[in-house]
Amino acid sequence: MKPATFLISSLPGLALEAADLPGVSLNLARAILEPEPLALPELEYDICTNNCRLNGVPVPDKNTFALPLENFADQSCPPFYIGSNLTHPVASGRVCMDFVGPNWVFNFSAVPGYTYNRDYVSVGWKIKGRALDPETWTLPPPPINSLSCTVNPLDTYGLTCSLPFYELFKVPQYMPLQSLLNLMCPSDDREGIIVYLQFSGSIYETATATTRTFQQKPPCVAWDTFRQCIAWDTSFQYIEVSYKCTKCDAPTCPPKTCRYGTAFGYQPPVDGVVKSLLLNEQSGQGCQRWGWYELPTLAELQAGISGTLYVGEGGNDLTRGINVGTWTASATPTGGVTVTYALTRQDLTLDEVHVDVACGPIDSCVPSQYTFSSGDVLDATTYSNPRPLQYPVCTGQSRATLIVQAAVNTFVSSREQYSCPKAQ
Repeated sequence: MKPATFLISSLPGLALEAADLPGVSLNLARAILEPEPLALPELEYDICTNNCRLNGVPVPDKNTFALPLENFADQSCPPFYIGSNLTHPVASGRVCMDFVGPNWVFNFSAVPGYTYNRDYVSVGWKIKGRALDPETWTLPPPPINSLSCTVNPLDTYGLTCSLPFYELFKVPQYMPLQSLLNLMCPSDDREGIIVYLQFSGSIYETATATTRTFQQKPPCVAWDTFRQCIAWDTSFQYIEVSYKCTKCDAPTCPPKTCRYGTAFGYQPPVDGVVKSLLLNEQSGQGCQRWGWYELPTLAELQAGISGTLYVGEGGNDLTRGINVGTWTASATPTGGVTVTYALTRQDLTLDEVHVDVACGPIDSCVPSQYTFSSGDVLDATTYSNPRPLQYPVCTGQSRATLIVQAAVNTFVSSREQYSCPKAQ
């Protein structure tokens, strides 16, 4: 870098002090001697709005723009000057920065009496690196990337330039939003990245019919008591801009109901006697699937039987099944059978339950054709059939069969994957 060159300015081109304005307050004198730049209307922006998936995700905070070369002074609207004289410019303006959606936006203020030649206005940019990791810092420009501009929809005399995050990092346009935000906020909810910026172009002066050039003001190195810049380091042909990240305060995603899987009741052996038999050993409709059925006697049901509810992927392999709760079955002295389901995992609920109490052999393993179908049980965690099912009187070699089945739901509220996983 060249040796630092400093330009010192009096109050903008006027050989006046506040004392030269009798009867005028100090603040008013300052306003007369150095007018404040015109404020741009703030674009409404909140990338978190109505996006519950971003709850708690660090996002770039448009209220924290700062200038690293000026000791990280807060500045969301870096100035530019028109003409070739930095200390006594023909006119000046500001470029106000914003984050609008997944874009870094630069709004050039309207300059009274001037019209931008928008085909010759550009924002030059280059990523320096992660603010908290000097090892990632790149050399200053050149080279530098250029961004074209369009008329500002909120200010027809100004210009707007939009830099998409994907273009900033040179990644595919279809990269997910959260991945882009991770690039913008590599240190979680702390400092983001540092970017080299250059503003330049031509602007038409209406009164004199003259085309003039403009560029960003170099880094300020000295200020007066009013915090107005009075000296610049002209060895810099660019400025540096950084920002901080803040965790998105979007509302949390409401739980989304998803099908977790199909559960069947399994009764463990009693005194070495197998109690649960395989459905795929039956020849009925839809029985070529995993699952179990029981052959309880009325006396056994009157004493009560119980077992485990398993959700599985098939094969009737208990080691592959997922224990989701328990079931019990009981009968009254007159043969009224009640089956009770109880899920033991807090992330699961019942969607529907189906109970089949009939004489064998089983003619159908399709749950909707069982003796009892509950319909929607409104995500209950426990359920019993409201009316007892009559224990059947079977003839010949036929025996009463019992199938305990349920459709089980789960809830998904993770911002990383707010979609239903594959059911078990």
